Amino acid sequence: MTMRTATLTVALALSLTAGNPGLARAAVPAVPTPAMPVTFDIHGDAMPPGATLRLGTHRWRHGGPVVFVAYAPDDKGLITASQDGTVRLWDLATGKEIRRFGNFAGTGDILERRRAVAYQANMVASAAIAPDGQHLAVGLQDGNIHLFDVETGKQVQQMKTNPQAGLAALAFTPDGKSLISKTYNMTLQRWNVADGKEARKFGDVNNGARRIFNGGASATMRVSADGKTLMSGSVVFDKNNQLTASLQFFDLETGKETSTLEGPANGAQALAIAPDGKHVAWAANDGTAHVYDIEARKLLRQLTVNQANGFFGSSLAFAPDGTTLVSRNYDQVVRVWDFVAGKELMQIGQAAANYNGLPCNLAFSADGKTVASGVGYSTVRQWSLATGKEVGSQGGHNGPVLGLVLAADGKTFATRGIDNTVHVWDTATGKESHRFTGGPMTQQAAFAADGRSVAFGGYDGKVAVYGIKDGKEILSLQALNGPNANIAGLALSADGKVLVVRGYDMTTRLFDTASGRELRQLVEQQTLVNGQPVYYGGQALMSFTRDGSVLAIASSNQQFYRGEGKGGRLMAQKPQIRLWDVATGRLVRHFESDKPGITAITYAPDGRTLATANQDGTMSLYETASGKERHQFKAGGVVIASTLVYSPDGRTLASTSVYGTEHVVRFHDALTGKELPTQLKGHQNPINALAFAADGKSLLTGSQDTTALLWDVTALSSDRAAPAVELNDEQLQAAWTKLASGDGKAAYETMSALAAYPAPALKLLGEHLKPLPAVDGQHLAACIADLESDKFAVRQRATADLEKLAELAEPALKEVLAQGPSLEIRQRIERLMEKMVTGKPLPADQLRLARGLEILERLGTPEARRLLEEIAKGAPGARFTRDAQATLERLGK
Repeated sequence: MTMRTATLTVALALSLTAGNPGLARAAVPAVPTPAMPVTFDIHGDAMPPGATLRLGTHRWRHGGPVVFVAYAPDDKGLITASQDGTVRLWDLATGKEIRRFGNFAGTGDILERRRAVAYQANMVASAAIAPDGQHLAVGLQDGNIHLFDVETGKQVQQMKTNPQAGLAALAFTPDGKSLISKTYNMTLQRWNVADGKEARKFGDVNNGARRIFNGGASATMRVSADGKTLMSGSVVFDKNNQLTASLQFFDLETGKETSTLEGPANGAQALAIAPDGKHVAWAANDGTAHVYDIEARKLLRQLTVNQANGFFGSSLAFAPDGTTLVSRNYDQVVRVWDFVAGKELMQIGQAAANYNGLPCNLAFSADGKTVASGVGYSTVRQWSLATGKEVGSQGGHNGPVLGLVLAADGKTFATRGIDNTVHVWDTATGKESHRFTGGPMTQQAAFAADGRSVAFGGYDGKVAVYGIKDGKEILSLQALNGPNANIAGLALSADGKVLVVRGYDMTTRLFDTASGRELRQLVEQQTLVNGQPVYYGGQALMSFTRDGSVLAIASSNQQFYRGEGKGGRLMAQKPQIRLWDVATGRLVRHFESDKPGITAITYAPDGRTLATANQDGTMSLYETASGKERHQFKAGGVVIASTLVYSPDGRTLASTSVYGTEHVVRFHDALTGKELPTQLKGHQNPINALAFAADGKSLLTGSQDTTALLWDVTALSSDRAAPAVELNDEQLQAAWTKLASGDGKAAYETMSALAAYPAPALKLLGEHLKPLPAVDGQHLAACIADLESDKFAVRQRATADLEKLAELAEPALKEVLAQGPSLEIRQRIERLMEKMVTGKPLPADQLRLARGLEILERLGTPEARRLLEEIAKGAPGARFTRDAQATLERLGK
């Protein structure tokens, strides 16, 4: 018996043997996790201990949006800064990280939680490199500016702007002796690079109420080539509360504004100055880029792109030759222009979804032959201007991995990125075999647990299902229609046969993926506020049982309702959990969570427990038969768990957490809530997705760092056997009584204690769990026949008898319905069957039987199987009989 098993045994037995001196509480030291050998990925980069495979790469990758790109002096490397809190120098030939400037990642991580983004105080907001390449300035969201020596990577100065104003942009003067900072209230400060002291403050110093809309990544501020003039772009509300765009010119010697140039209509984006200092380009929000003659202060050329979603470009850069302008657009395509002729020369890169609205700067190599950009979400890419082809690509996702699945045959993995592109990988080598995408309009995706299909849902209510093996479309349908067609939730059953689409109107639609036919709708009872129905339910989390028979939906803790003659109003309520019978569309169970919100849900493999991760940093286990909370334990770390997954045997629950800069997978014993010694650490950014292999020996994790890792978790299968201990008859009888308790936690503790002691548990269950006797067929047939009686009393008596038989009568009633009875008989039978599914917890006696079967499944011994086989011979159609049969099937796999 292991030390860990001894601890589990002692803790659980106390609930039944309180006061027994033979079971004294003991302090048992934690079992240390054994050291694991270091392995390497296909690129030759070391993986964390315990990891056996890396899908994708860290090369050229950040964990958040890239806000700055610049080539190091003499093209000795590429410097990039990201909102993940890191500033890095990369080797141009290999994309391998050479060094980092500073250490801001501890509080600088950008954490995505269902498309809600939380920005940290020390997130990198802007950066700039001096023209001579000697210094690098990095500005943080908290207003601190850190100055580094590029050659050594050491910090040489630190400056401080107003933290409440927010740092928007940085720019060096051409001689590299001064640094200009810009805040979001448009205050400008000039700093001496030599000593870090402020030399001048100017700009909109006295008008902090004015609001800037754009900024960041030094995209809206440039210094003229002669170093005499500063150009600062802004989009503000003027004194008449009208939105205006302007380019202000300041004399850097005096700090005075010398002139103002009216900007493009509807706002503006990035600025770029030609090497000769004669032209400035400004990207606009109306689908154009404007090139101005600086000396004449007049528009020289307007460049236009046909782009349905507007937003011409979020980055601009002039090539060293002075005649070429490059734009990096929100569609992720880099366009090369002859700006003098106003002609588009080339498009490089591929159109993709708009991952974020943040500027990602462009940069040219010193020889002007290569252009680099931060594209997608967090990847740095380079292209040859001579050929338009990408150089130095290392493959893999260009942004966070949000979902993943392992194929049932164990031969492939599939991962889904934030761009809704699915990459399929070979499990033997870790190499990518192929990829496909759900299209630029998609916002959600869901894998079938068998790894054969994936569904994509769009803003327009359209859903497409693809086969993972070949990337071919299986189904395309308009799942939702109307003004609220936006999809709030998407799920596929484990075998991929049922597609679930939930709308923001809180109606859930089930489709057959083979034909696209709508099977049924799950309609929730509308909540009324002041007589007005709630109409907007927020995003929903969904999870199927392994056999696909029940669907769990956890609704948002915030809902909107429509007021009289007004727009929507926000209403907070407790998160709702509903369990639906997939075959009939009936509500099986409905209960509330007392948590402020739910961030993840997952079914245990046996379907008897539903686990949730909660916004208060806890995890809860709910009994699906009663809707009662069974157990609650801390998720751990400082960030709420975003994903949960059970091991295939249901004994272990894996979750994610963050400790400072460490992104950790933790494991809990699902029976006791105790944390297990094994922890997985090694991802550079938060972990978004988890999936166990079918044998439970490996775990696949997907991260915001753009990679997935396969881990060896065989340590989780350590011996959990309990010693042979006899409990007396009094204690066993107390346990049998507790198994019928309406207190979910007390009942679960009793179940866990009995599962720890096989011999006494089998003795108790063998005495009480017997096969249910079959229903009297003649009596059942007579009751069904009497439903057609002309006498009211006879019909009432028959109805009452059928209600007592409950699910025992259900198979016969379904057979009658299939024969096409009269409308009157059909309605009577349907009313009877409706009463069989009440949505309420099971009665105490049925709860006890269900819990007894669960204990037998946990034991899984030959003796337990024999008892289950006897129970499975009971009355056909009875819940108890069906559950015993399903338990045997799971144990047989």
